[in-house]
Amino acid sequence: MRDINELKQTPGLSLKRYLVLFIANLLGLYLISFGLDFTVTNLYRVVLFIFFISLFNAVLWPIITKIYMPLLVWTFGVGALILNGGLFAFFGPYFGLNISGLGVILAPLTIALITIVLSTILGLEDDGAYYQAVMREAQRKRKGDIKDYPG
Repeated sequence: MRDINELKQTPGLSLKRYLVLFIANLLGLYLISFGLDFTVTNLYRVVLFIFFISLFNAVLWPIITKIYMPLLVWTFGVGALILNGGLFAFFGPYFGLNISGLGVILAPLTIALITIVLSTILGLEDDGAYYQAVMREAQRKRKGDIKDYPG
């Protein structure tokens, strides 16, 4: 069993993980621009674009997922890449990214692959927060004897 102290994670560590993921997506998008129908006019605008896409996916993606769930299920998740490709094609020119042709599909696919690989390596989906909540609830219910382990 894991100790409760193992489950405590500082916000700084999580922020560092997401920062590494952000920088990797930024570099990945910048590097694939050399091989595709994809031009980048300014690296600063790519940073803004990655930040915009990240916010869009974090805030509006759950709403869009509810609306387009039949499409996403029917296409086995490829519909999500198509919708992200639409975001790249529609909002890219506002950020100085001219994406056309195969770049509309490969740019979101590359970002998805980078995110999958780094999330697995860095453990971004740790279940520590869940276990912390379980332990807090157990401690709240149990007035006397507090244990260092769940259960």
